Amino acid sequence: MSKQNTATLSTEQRESIPELIKNLASREGLKRQAARFALADMGEPVVDFLAELVEHPKHIYRWECLKTLVQIADPNSVELFLLALEDEDFDVRWLAAEGLIKLGPSSAVPMLEYLMANMTSDAVRDGARHVLKALRHKLKAKKELDELLTTLQHTTDAGSISMRSYALLRRLQS
Repeated sequence: MSKQNTATLSTEQRESIPELIKNLASREGLKRQAARFALADMGEPVVDFLAELVEHPKHIYRWECLKTLVQIADPNSVELFLLALEDEDFDVRWLAAEGLIKLGPSSAVPMLEYLMANMTSDAVRDGARHVLKALRHKLKAKKELDELLTTLQHTTDAGSISMRSYALLRRLQS
């Protein structure tokens, strides 16, 4: 964590982070929610702390972490959302996709690059389809996007997915 990021937090906020992170796994739902809201209110400076939870062995930490990251909506969280697209639990993957959607069109290129690198993963293909479909009205290249969405819906053929992903990626980067 950079000093610049944590410098925007008060001493009291910085000192509260470990306890808030611990509370994300509380058995009490309201305690978890309060911790999540407090962390989200601190914003971008807590993203690095939350990053440590994306692959935590306990589901509740991963879920609360992603829920908090979605609330923060920091563009620097793209990689964390992409990583969580491969989580073993559907609800964590869904939150990861929702985070990418919340980040908007800027997440499309990293999403496509991640898809191309991980196209054999059912979870990544499903996540990409969810994200790109939700962003459809905000992206140019509707033809290429629709072709990729159709391909993702109807095949797991890596060659077809790669070709369509690359075509859309080129159009979005032009």
